[in-house]
Amino acid sequence: TPLMAVVTAREWRSGLARASRFAPYCRRIVVGPAVPEDETLATAVRLGIGVASMARGSAEVLVEPEPVRDWQPTTAWWRFCEVLYGHVGTRRRGVADRPQGGGES
Repeated sequence: TPLMAVVTAREWRSGLARASRFAPYCRRIVVGPAVPEDETLATAVRLGIGVASMARGSAEVLVEPEPVRDWQPTTAWWRFCEVLYGHVGTRRRGVADRPQGGGES
């Protein structure tokens, strides 16, 4: 079960918009390169989206993400999980399928 969507963004507004797509399915947090303006933080709080800044070299959580309220498994949620696990499985197979070693024999 997906627990949290972590969205990286260079621009806070687009990051919040992309994170909003996951609202019915799991908690969400946007990680950006700088500390956002107060207006952005207020919007994130209103939407229940967490905010983390990489301004000091490592992620510093400025706003904690809200849990999903009244979560119920739906057809859309099952589809979301299938797509997500499809992406994860493809990445894992891609890593596992790479040849090991430095050259050809």
